[in-house]
Amino acid sequence: MFNKLTGLYCPGCGITRMCVFLMQGDITKAMHSNLVLFFISPLLIYILGGYLLRYIRTGTWSLPGWQTIMTYVMIGLLVLYSIVRNIAVIFEI
Repeated sequence: MFNKLTGLYCPGCGITRMCVFLMQGDITKAMHSNLVLFFISPLLIYILGGYLLRYIRTGTWSLPGWQTIMTYVMIGLLVLYSIVRNIAVIFEI
C-alpha cells in the first residue's frame, strides 16, 4: 500500500514475495525481494521465539539485554536499507 501511494519502498516491502520464493525454494529471488530481512530472519525468529517462550514460562514480556540491543540493531538496519533502496529508486540508480 505504501509503495502504491508514494512510489517508495517501506522497510517491509518484499516480505510476502520473499516468503513465497522461500516456500518455492528459490533462494536467489527471495534474497532480491528484501535482502536485509532475508539475512536477519533467522535471528528475528530466534528472538521472537524466545520472547514468546519466556512469556509462556514466566508470564512476563521482557527480553534479555543482548536481545533488546539486537532488536534495535535489526530495526535500524531495516530503516537504513529502506533509505538506501529509496535513494536508488528516486535517482534511478
